[in-house]
Amino acid sequence: GGRTAEQMAKEIPKRARIRFGSIQPADLLFFGPPSISHVGIALSKDFMIHSSSQGVYVGPLFESWRRSEFAWARRVL
Repeated sequence: GGRTAEQMAKEIPKRARIRFGSIQPADLLFFGPPSISHVGIALSKDFMIHSSSQGVYVGPLFESWRRSEFAWARRVL
């Protein structure tokens, strides 16, 4: 089986967490404070790709609700 978004997020040490203003393409984006409930992948500083029950799609990062739900990012590449 796979890991949940919250399980993946807990593996990231605080020193490795990236703030919203420093997002780069390919960063993993964690959402849902207080507990992490969603992960996306940054395509740029303005857009991300992610999946939901409706499918996979590109979404803007500049919407205010996404900024308020953003917890941190992790650079994997």
